[in-house]
Amino acid sequence: MNIDTFEDWIEKHNLSQENIDISIHKKYIEDVFEPVYPWFPNNSWKFMQNALYETLLKSYDKEKLKQKIYDSFSENIFDFGYDSDVSPKMLVIKYKYNYEFTKTDKFKQLLNLFNYTLTFIDPEDRLIYLEPNIPDEMSNYVYDYCDGIIWHITKNKISFDNIMKYGLKPKTASYRNYSERVFFITGSTKDEIYKNILKTKNLFFGSENHKELVLIKIDLKKFKKKLRFFMDPTIQGMRAIWSSEYIPPFCIEEIKFYDLKKELEKL
Repeated sequence: MNIDTFEDWIEKHNLSQENIDISIHKKYIEDVFEPVYPWFPNNSWKFMQNALYETLLKSYDKEKLKQKIYDSFSENIFDFGYDSDVSPKMLVIKYKYNYEFTKTDKFKQLLNLFNYTLTFIDPEDRLIYLEPNIPDEMSNYVYDYCDGIIWHITKNKISFDNIMKYGLKPKTASYRNYSERVFFITGSTKDEIYKNILKTKNLFFGSENHKELVLIKIDLKKFKKKLRFFMDPTIQGMRAIWSSEYIPPFCIEEIKFYDLKKELEKL
């Protein structure tokens, strides 16, 4: 069973990309995700979620993986490092001279076996970052504790306009290796949300592709489908989460950074 993306659906229905609006997204959701199929006990949204996150169901053991890597590549490894900026669930390898061993079939097989992904290599400090593919699920936290309100920062106005046209879509990035996803900002208190948003803004602002950042507020209560969210283990000390699911534009609005405190007071 194939699930059409929004772009697939508008192309299949010969709809003009110039005239996309909220009503088109509502029609897409109704057409693609509302039917219940007799051969599948849940609707197609649930089917899509199962397909997206099926690899998250596998188990892993960080200590066993560490030992297996050392047994096979001890001549390449100086130590198993630690980075206080990432979650302790990450496995950080301090390598000796080069990281060519990570390109071998043996190394890739170990990562597949233990369900880890090599997400980043830092040649300056000679560190390799391995991320577990089973992060902590944050869905209940988002809907129950955050009341369905989450935040996202996009790189510029053009990007925001595309989001309002096509919805917020999962994608990959050049700086890390991971499955397609969208990252969001949350917090346990209004003050924590504010600090986390500013921390994220300062992290990206001024880089080549992030010179006019746009802050987005997402109200998931406006969307009757329930998304799944997971903790990003690469960021320590703030509640960064991600999802691999489409979010329609009728849940999304721009919030000016200078209005953020005022907006938080409404929550």
